Amino acid sequence: MAINRGTRKATFIHLVETFSMIGVLAGIGWGIYQTLGGTPFDMMMNSIRTGVFGFIGGTIVGVVLGTAAVLYVTIFG
Repeated sequence: MAINRGTRKATFIHLVETFSMIGVLAGIGWGIYQTLGGTPFDMMMNSIRTGVFGFIGGTIVGVVLGTAAVLYVTIFG
């Protein structure tokens, strides 16, 4: 079965978006967990900061796994 360029691109984009969102949610959760007992403003700012870092890290993970998935599908598909 031939895998066309659109399928490979969709696979890559799906993995990048999925891991970016997982990184954001994990970062927000970790930021809230770190500041439990703090003021609401501290909790909000910490969750935003770690959410941004989670987004960056999740995007990097998504790019790496997306590239690996596309290469796998291209070679073995």
